[in-house]
Amino acid sequence: MFNTHVHRHVSERVIEHVSVTENRAPTDQSVKLLREMEAAARAEVLKTVRVSNTHIEAVLHHRQDPLNCATQYAITYKVNGLRQQVDHTQHMERGGGREDALESLAGALVKALSENIARHMLAGLNRQFVESLRP
Repeated sequence: MFNTHVHRHVSERVIEHVSVTENRAPTDQSVKLLREMEAAARAEVLKTVRVSNTHIEAVLHHRQDPLNCATQYAITYKVNGLRQQVDHTQHMERGGGREDALESLAGALVKALSENIARHMLAGLNRQFVESLRP
């Protein structure tokens, strides 16, 4: 006779868990750990090369960066009492001779240093030229 359909809706309960994290100021332990990591980073500097004469003084630092397969170089120099820093990254290359690679690296470092020196020393000259050309 009659076809009846019964629909029952069942409600579900969902329980959520909330976790609260507490952020604290640095403790003595974390400051000590930071100091140890800084000391380890300083110890990672492999070699220091000093170059000096009457006009320019420079220090070259380099360290290996195995994560990026590169060597990072930092040249800190002082010309006429003005201290500047030049950073250069050299990626490791496969093949080729060691002497050729060293010559190429030295050329790249000298180029980066000379461009930085020229930029800083000629900046004042540029201002003087501009002032002298004004009517």
